[in-house]
Amino acid sequence: MIRITTSSNPQAAISYHKSSLQRQGEYYQENIPAYYHGKAAQQMGLYEVTTDNYRDLAHNRHPITKDKLTPLNVANRRVGWDITVLPPKSFSIMTALTNDPELEKALLEANQEMMLEAERLILAQNNTQKNRFLKKQGMLYGHPFTIPSGALWNIPTKGRKC
Repeated sequence: MIRITTSSNPQAAISYHKSSLQRQGEYYQENIPAYYHGKAAQQMGLYEVTTDNYRDLAHNRHPITKDKLTPLNVANRRVGWDITVLPPKSFSIMTALTNDPELEKALLEANQEMMLEAERLILAQNNTQKNRFLKKQGMLYGHPFTIPSGALWNIPTKGRKC
């Protein structure tokens, strides 16, 4: 199952992100690093996810240069999306029963392939006073929180720095 949730304002996105990085319990562990992935992350020089660089991104600022990322800071600006990908329950049960690392590896690779395909298809809306246009971007940035066997961990995308 794939669930996509839009972050519609910087404060909500930052609060959600901060709690995701700091939450402890069944699915989360303390001090587990997260890393940005995607062509946009590479172009911006982003690697490890921090609360500060995420805050800058949510406020439409480049985390390093502090330049605006897009020309407008409108009130209804979409800050980003949370894409939650859940395997079927049968997969979770099989993984728990067999403790087979190949199943977890296959899930990670499938998620990486899905995000590479999403990046290839990503569109940006470019408006004029009279028309709206969608332009193929082919760039995104994101950071996976992968939860195999009840523990948070992620690995760098195969063959890519970030």
